Amino acid sequence: MSARHVLSASIIALTAFLLVIQTGIPQPALATTRSSSQPGASPPLSMTSSLIGGRHPVICYIPNRIFDLLDILRLRMRVGPGLSVGVSATELANVFIGAHATAYVGLRGARGKPELPLPLGLENKGGIEVSVIDATTSGPYAPYTDPLELGFEAQVAIVGINFGIEVFEILDFAAGFIFLDLQKDDF
Repeated sequence: MSARHVLSASIIALTAFLLVIQTGIPQPALATTRSSSQPGASPPLSMTSSLIGGRHPVICYIPNRIFDLLDILRLRMRVGPGLSVGVSATELANVFIGAHATAYVGLRGARGKPELPLPLGLENKGGIEVSVIDATTSGPYAPYTDPLELGFEAQVAIVGINFGIEVFEILDFAAGFIFLDLQKDDF
């Protein structure tokens, strides 16, 4: 097998793996000992909230600071079909045109909600956006961006890049040192 075939097979396998991960495979809930039909029963805990003691702020302090630091920068290397280009200097000064449906590896950027920032995933976007006039469609795999983002993205044929600095995440990171969660993305 040539290196080209190995690379193609690897890309196909990675894309299939990412599709399986991202397409809503249900995560099992950890059941409590009481039935939810009993008075005073608590609902089952989700895997995320039970991983680290039910989100206690002191126990989660170090992981939350690390995740908030990772939220500041997005640097994704993309593989998949598309032709698109975009640049943003806040939500008021951004432009995007084109379409792509890709798998990525790299720094994910802002999470927007409490979840583990995996360094791989899927991203898709298509249409035209100029400032606050947004005629794009993104589907379930669009990256979360904060309104103060500075960044750019480009996709040519099957390779692309998405880079962004999430300015509001810098404030969220700093506020986290005194237990304030401005983005509501801490565990």
